[in-house]
Amino acid sequence: MRLTRRFRPVNMNGCVLYLPFYAYGANAQKIWDMSGQGDHGTITGAVLAPYGWSFDGIDDEVLCSLTDSLSLSSITFLSWFKRTSADFTNPFKIFVGNIDSVETYFGMVGAPPYLSLNISGTQRTVSASINTTLNKWHCGVATWSSGNSLKLYLDGSLAGDSTTTYEGSLSNLTKGFVVGTSGDRGGPFLGVISELLVFSRSFSLSEIKSYYELTRYRYGT
Repeated sequence: MRLTRRFRPVNMNGCVLYLPFYAYGANAQKIWDMSGQGDHGTITGAVLAPYGWSFDGIDDEVLCSLTDSLSLSSITFLSWFKRTSADFTNPFKIFVGNIDSVETYFGMVGAPPYLSLNISGTQRTVSASINTTLNKWHCGVATWSSGNSLKLYLDGSLAGDSTTTYEGSLSNLTKGFVVGTSGDRGGPFLGVISELLVFSRSFSLSEIKSYYELTRYRYGT
């Protein structure tokens, strides 16, 4: 098992999944969940690349089976990623919760980041107003808490807000997490994904800016 002590640039309170893509097992078949939850990722197809793992846009994925089901009234996704395709025939799905036809996911529909949450049985979405750039590293963050709107941040700045507020919970997170594609095996991601974190709380703007500023040096941004 390859584990390296790294500086953690955020308060880890409420972390339910932490995949630092430098922490992988023998023969690069596992990525270790460092949140303490034990939901380690099984790698299918994805290969090591500088600063992360490369996904082929066909069938590469990292699958994390949940040890316990989750019902969340707040959530934050954080990830660094770099897309290497300009083909937007299908959505790119960087991260998906649940593995069936009802999904909670963070990715891209076209060049802008996109968030879709299944809140108490109803799909709620928001798209960013800022595009990602081909072959450039970006820091993507998505947040929501019950009674508030869905928000997207790109490179430390607010990039999308649903403006409508939604109450409820993400009660469908029962089967697992998928990185690089979707639970129904659609929306394959073509590019490189670095560390991925999921929290059961909604980050403030100051936390998001701090995370971006403390990690951007790794990616030359």
